[in-house]
Amino acid sequence: MPPENDLQHDTMPGRRPQSWGRSLLTVSIAVVSLIAGGIAGGLVLQRQRSMQDGESAESADSSDQTANDPLGLSRTASSQAAAAPEESPVDGMQAGTSSPLQPGTPNDEISADERLAELIENAGPEGFDAQAVANMLQRADEHLVETSYAVALRMYQELLPRTSGAVNIHVRFRLALCAEVLDDTSTALEQYQTVVSANADPVLTRLARLGQVRIWESNDRLDVAIAALYREIVTQSDAAPSSAGIDEALHQLGHCLSRRAATGITADPLDPAHLITPRPVVMPAELLALTRQSNAGKVPQRPEELTVTQRLAPFAESVFLKVRYHQRSVADVFRAMVTASGWAPEVTPDAVARMVGRSISIDAPELSLAFLLDSTLEPFGLAWKLTGNRIVVFEPQDVTSPEELQRRRIVAARALQYAVTNAPDHSWSSVSYMMLGELAASSGHAADALRIFRQATRLFPRSTSITEAWFNLGKVQLQLGDHEGALETFYQAVDNVETHPMERIAYLHIGRILLERDEARKAVMPLRRALALNEGTDQEAVAAMMLSSAYLMLGNPRGANSVLMSRRDLLRDRDVRDQAAFLASLIRYRAAGDPLIRQREAVTLITALTHADPAAMFGGHWWILVGEAFRDVGMAVEEVSLYEHCVRTTYRFPLRDQILLILAERRLQQGNSIDTKQLLEALSTDSLLDASHVAEIMLAEVAFSAGDPQLTIDRCGMLLDRDNLPEAVRPQVLRLMGRAYQAQGDHQSAIYCFSGLVPGTLKRGGPLPSAQQLEVVR
Repeated sequence: MPPENDLQHDTMPGRRPQSWGRSLLTVSIAVVSLIAGGIAGGLVLQRQRSMQDGESAESADSSDQTANDPLGLSRTASSQAAAAPEESPVDGMQAGTSSPLQPGTPNDEISADERLAELIENAGPEGFDAQAVANMLQRADEHLVETSYAVALRMYQELLPRTSGAVNIHVRFRLALCAEVLDDTSTALEQYQTVVSANADPVLTRLARLGQVRIWESNDRLDVAIAALYREIVTQSDAAPSSAGIDEALHQLGHCLSRRAATGITADPLDPAHLITPRPVVMPAELLALTRQSNAGKVPQRPEELTVTQRLAPFAESVFLKVRYHQRSVADVFRAMVTASGWAPEVTPDAVARMVGRSISIDAPELSLAFLLDSTLEPFGLAWKLTGNRIVVFEPQDVTSPEELQRRRIVAARALQYAVTNAPDHSWSSVSYMMLGELAASSGHAADALRIFRQATRLFPRSTSITEAWFNLGKVQLQLGDHEGALETFYQAVDNVETHPMERIAYLHIGRILLERDEARKAVMPLRRALALNEGTDQEAVAAMMLSSAYLMLGNPRGANSVLMSRRDLLRDRDVRDQAAFLASLIRYRAAGDPLIRQREAVTLITALTHADPAAMFGGHWWILVGEAFRDVGMAVEEVSLYEHCVRTTYRFPLRDQILLILAERRLQQGNSIDTKQLLEALSTDSLLDASHVAEIMLAEVAFSAGDPQLTIDRCGMLLDRDNLPEAVRPQVLRLMGRAYQAQGDHQSAIYCFSGLVPGTLKRGGPLPSAQQLEVVR
């Protein structure tokens, strides 16, 4: 099989240029390979569509044609179908699909207007005004395309009793679309079921089935939705519908599997570790246009087939098969595919019990063995794993275990990359990309998640989910310690997403990053904006305390107190009152000028400190504020304990380096030179707060205290050679260097250092520095 991106573009509607497809496929393979723990190879997936000879791609301007031919049908129905009880997708795999109601033969020579006129003319009793119905249906469709869903819904409801047969089924489908986007899921599901039960047109039936799946997913019936979607993708009814709707099925399967792989924890927009995944938006106008796609009618049943087309590597993702089975048992299909691929099949006893009496139909032109096994086993609650030369089917026991969650992530990533590779132009592609990035991040591959989100911002700049793409990119950059990049990304987000709900959260993250960089003055303006945007929301209290803490870090307790007092009723809420009480106590303590008042406020501050937990507060700067409060009230042991907990549990941020310096200084005071050196050496090589020179000076002091003047001289010399050494620090380094020379007995070099000159810059035997030069470092 040629590579997917090398297929002829005229046979693959909606394909992007080959270079795009190749890079997209590379990213997709990397994601699922990394999530699987380094599995070599990847999926080379080919779009599964029923391509009919002579069938041309539909024009993108189908909405204009829809106005002239709202139905575009090629057959009629004699009576209106009644609603049927909901059918389980798993049971449907056993029973197959029902035959179409009055299947007809398409007549391409009849124009769309003639077919519409014929259908509507035969759709009502004697005296039926066909033209009035046609006009009303056309106006209703126009309202639907213009997103006036409530108006369109009322018109479709008026049309229901005035139509019958195939026209009535099309009206019901349109009514279901409007009800779905208006969140009337019960009405939508009822109408979709009626359309599916009628089976009047293969394309319409498939689109209605996908509508049912969307409702099931919204109702958290993920297992039912996943089973139905696998069936849509890997099976084909005798009616042979066209590829209409298959793109949506591909993406929707990945979305359902990704939701199933989630940990169940509600995403917190303020937590850097929690990414935000947008929900796909239903586009009724796009679905309405798909109903105009023609179908080839009933085709003869093709013979069963099982052929291994490619074996690129000894992994299930790299073996490709062409499979066609008609209602065969699940156990037989599994054994046949695994054996043909070169592995030994094995089924555990509990899995055998679940397979009994289960059957499935498959018609897959060419898919990887891994995807075929997923589609065969997942609908029945079974899983598989590759163990040596065996592929074992088992029933997952603990769905909350880390192993099962990771397996579900792998399955979801496999489906998502199938979707983005084979349906890249679908409106849900951006959401699928976001979910791939989230799966990579949740699997511990933050660097790969970073690449995926960056590519999403480039590929889908006008997508409705571009806001979340920028937002998640910034969060991943924070996780990786790229605060400069994260700050730029969040600014990019607010510049491109005005009036979006995430704008107010982005401003909070901007303020957080600036405070963690010890740039409180720069943080004030974005935090003011955040407070204004978050007024009346759940984050208003957080925004108020962030702005207040910025003023406090700037030495402005009066401004900090003003922010809190204006929202004191809001800060009494149980979730924030401990943090607000600590902040208010610290403000009053620092604002107190009278020693007696400060002593009284210190008691209140100590009480507030017993309930202050910086780990539960938004922003790393709270560790510094709480630690300084412990120091102010003389609780040095608690300060050190708090900082040690911060270093062990938090991600890297610039102010955290300041905490490391404080700990090193405390260790040095305690005479613990080993711990001090370890802390300082880490800071001297990699510091986010430009504190490496401070760490180097402290390391030189440790060497001098340990009786090693030569090491002290060497460290001081390296510091003095730095181009970015602050001028205010230079005299301190020279004084320490001079003391080290003095300890060695090199008094002339010591005099040079004390005079502000580096030894070696003057010739030996030259005049000694003057008294004025010595004053420089005195």
